[in-house]
Amino acid sequence: MIEPSNSTQGISWLKGRGEAHQSQGDYDRAIADFEQVIELDPKYTTPYNKRAWAYYAKGNFDHAIVEYDQSTKLDPKDPTAFNGRARARMRLKATTSAQLPITIRPSGSIRNLATHFSVAASHTFIWANWQKRWLTSIELTS
Repeated sequence: MIEPSNSTQGISWLKGRGEAHQSQGDYDRAIADFEQVIELDPKYTTPYNKRAWAYYAKGNFDHAIVEYDQSTKLDPKDPTAFNGRARARMRLKATTSAQLPITIRPSGSIRNLATHFSVAASHTFIWANWQKRWLTSIELTS
C-alpha cells in the first residue's frame, strides 16, 4: 500500500481515495483526504474543486463557494470552478451573481462563444470548450 507523502504517488493515492469516498457519499472523509492533498500541494486546483463539490453535496453552499473561489485564484481560467461556483450561488438563490463573468475581446466572435457555452435552464451548467481557440476568444474575470 502506498502511504500518503508529498510524492506524486502519495498525492495521487490520497486524491483517488477521496474520490472513492465521494462516490460512496462519504463526504466528510472525502473532504479530509482532499485537505491532505491541498496541504501537500497547495497549488493543485483539482482537490479544491473536489472538496468544493463535497461541500456542495452536503448542502454547505457557502463553503463550496469559498473553495471554488480559491480554485479560481490559482487558475483564473478554470471553467470547472466557475461552473461549480455558479451552481452553488444558484442554490443560495443568488441568481444575479451566478453568471460567469466574461469580457469579449475584439478579436472574439459572439457566435463562437455561444457555440461553446450552453446554459441549461434547470441547473445552470456552463460547458466550456477547453480548446485553444476558445480560450483566445474570452478572458475570465472574477
